Amino acid sequence: MSVHSEPIRGYLQRVKGRIRTIEFGFAFAVIASIVLGVVVVEVILDHLFVLQRATRVAILSGLKIGVLCLAFVSAVRICRRIGDLYAARLVERGHPEMKNVLVSYLQAQADANTPQEIVELLERRTATALAQIPPESVVDVRPVTNVCYVTLCLLLFFAGYAGLSTKSVGTSLMRVLFPHREILPPTRTRILAVEPGNRVVQEGHPVNVRVRIGGVEPEDAQIVWTTDMRRWSTVDLAHTQGETIWLGVLPICAKRTTYFIQAGDTKSDRYEITTVPPPLVQLVEIELSFPAYTKLPTRT
Repeated sequence: MSVHSEPIRGYLQRVKGRIRTIEFGFAFAVIASIVLGVVVVEVILDHLFVLQRATRVAILSGLKIGVLCLAFVSAVRICRRIGDLYAARLVERGHPEMKNVLVSYLQAQADANTPQEIVELLERRTATALAQIPPESVVDVRPVTNVCYVTLCLLLFFAGYAGLSTKSVGTSLMRVLFPHREILPPTRTRILAVEPGNRVVQEGHPVNVRVRIGGVEPEDAQIVWTTDMRRWSTVDLAHTQGETIWLGVLPICAKRTTYFIQAGDTKSDRYEITTVPPPLVQLVEIELSFPAYTKLPTRT
């Protein structure tokens, strides 16, 4: 083996490693860009049209299948064998000043009929040329950077949209990522807190309801309640002046009352008020009879 042969082989190995690294980065960037793009579009569509659960499940399933297929194809491509000639042509394409000497050397070395003097001459010229070319400059990284720029633009757009939207981006994001969960759609008006929520109270006592509302202030808000899940009644909430608090009284006339808050374009989760009978005081009479020798009268 010639003194120049080993550096040439080592150079080609570094080029092959660089190729695999760039291909891995490109595949990762493409997958990240696709996932982010689908999520951004789905969040916007959920704000515009309120996507139903079946639609969200279908989109997420399709995205998972697409990502898995793309990841498999990318893994096969990255793990494939990269030949010396492929790496050499890549070097020659990026540096035409080499005048095809690297490819000629590899072909001459593989051909048993090539005179040894010619092989050694090409080897020396190749080693001299490669000494001036860093392996990192051989593989074009522009495809990776271009995809990264697209991903960055998507992130900036999403951040800007989240800052300007009157609806909650976080809520839609949770609906997109977890479509099987019961998550109410995003709204301009947001119910931040409902008190007392679920509660056990004494029978015959009305319940004071306190609601904190954020986002776009609604014109009115109601308690919507039922005792049989068939007929629903409403109670208006009163707005506290200058506050985000709304107050109302929920009448309790059954053992179990289900209610929720409706305000503007939103409504809260459902809550239950369960009643228990008030404590009863029963008069108990005890008669004390003493032994005869005590000569004490019976006492009650």
